[in-house]
Amino acid sequence: MGDLASYAGPVTITVLDPLLDAAAAEQMVALWHGYESYGQYSNEGFDTAFAPELAQRYDAGSNFVRTGGRFGQREDRRLLAARTNYFRETYFYGEHACSPGIEAFRDDEGLLSAARALHDRPVTVPAIVYANILLPGQELAVHTDVPEFRGANRRVVPQWLLVVMRHSERFEAWRMRIATGISYFGDAEGGDLAYYPDGPDAPAAVYPPRHNTAAVLDTDTVFHGVDRVAGDDGPLERLKPGMRLHHEGGDRDDLTLDHILDTLEADLRSLDRLDGPRPPATDFGKLLIDTYIHFPAPAG
Repeated sequence: MGDLASYAGPVTITVLDPLLDAAAAEQMVALWHGYESYGQYSNEGFDTAFAPELAQRYDAGSNFVRTGGRFGQREDRRLLAARTNYFRETYFYGEHACSPGIEAFRDDEGLLSAARALHDRPVTVPAIVYANILLPGQELAVHTDVPEFRGANRRVVPQWLLVVMRHSERFEAWRMRIATGISYFGDAEGGDLAYYPDGPDAPAAVYPPRHNTAAVLDTDTVFHGVDRVAGDDGPLERLKPGMRLHHEGGDRDDLTLDHILDTLEADLRSLDRLDGPRPPATDFGKLLIDTYIHFPAPAG
């Protein structure tokens, strides 16, 4: 554990490398694989009375679509929305949720020690553990995290309003000091942590993630995001609100019906056998049969 002196600025960031022992790290991977399913972040949130028509993180989402993200990439608005509509579930939230197997991570002394040092608070209590699952081509829009105040948290107040409260600096006497440990498990490429140690008007610093490491900082105050995860982002075109993510088990590269049909559709277009939208399923099926299945000619 040590401060990253190369990431200069008034912001303290502590890296834990390694975070857990090897067996505990593998248990974390097994936990996320074994979780029933993951919902989209856009659907997360509790029913709150104020402005329910605004998405919970309308602040970050609208800025991402308007600006194109950290690198200002100009794409179709629907695709941009899919890029930041990652999957999330909560493993632990006070007394409200606790997934078996999360206890060792939740109570890790390295994370607790870094949190105590960050805010100079001798008493530190784990509050929430959640998993963000990003598909290839997805990223976390630049944002600050959802803070918590005495009497105002994400169960009773919209998340974007809590963020407004933090940035207004009008409610600091009620704010809970939160340290966030951004931990990484797995071997995906890309997904660098970008954060702004000198504030939003200065350049970002970048921390490249590694399996079984964590970066601890005050994400309620520091703007940060996650750069795009590398890999085939084609499936994002088919990502729709309300979809859930399931781990199918093992490390198999199994085919899916969507992948089969998309591959055949692309091939038909390259053969000039299809132009325009994909036909309805029955007509598409007949076209596939006629194109690819060459029966023997009748005898005689």
